[in-house]
Amino acid sequence: VRGTTLLERVGTDVKIRDQDGDGLAEVVVGVYRGEVATGLNEGLVRVYDGGTIAGSPWGFDATSEDPERTIEGPSSQARFGQAVAVIDDANGDGVRDLLGLAGFDSANGIQAGGLYYVSGAGSSALRPLEIPGVASGHQVGRGIGLQDMDGDGVLDLVAGAPGAGTDQDGANTGRVFVYAGSGPGFESSP
Repeated sequence: VRGTTLLERVGTDVKIRDQDGDGLAEVVVGVYRGEVATGLNEGLVRVYDGGTIAGSPWGFDATSEDPERTIEGPSSQARFGQAVAVIDDANGDGVRDLLGLAGFDSANGIQAGGLYYVSGAGSSALRPLEIPGVASGHQVGRGIGLQDMDGDGVLDLVAGAPGAGTDQDGANTGRVFVYAGSGPGFESSP
């Protein structure tokens, strides 16, 4: 899997997991400076079908350089794809879903950042997760983790915001938001 344009940054984040339930792992690739006709540095997430990946003596080679699916970021300069995750089926359609993070998304303030849910069943529509208290410059989405933080057996979402800060702590001290897992998805606020 290779980049297609100068400074595209293919592989900003990579996750390998069977996303479509066929028993073969898909490769989900963040391309945080990927561009489409609608915006500069919009960012992309590309999903490569596990069925097009074959073993080789040096690891894995894609038999097709074309992704099965490309998901475009929410807006110009959002840098969608800085972090990606394949999560359990959150909408009940039987297919694992995706999370994409856009650390420079400005929907909630200049470079506030954003977390976006995408259905795994082929739709490329982005659904933002609520991030209360986030202000310009927080850059939520620069890091992501999935871990059962509260011991209930359900994965929780942990998202970094390196530009966040408070009056007490100072600017750019950073914050980490934890979204509790709820069945197959996550609570909409931390």
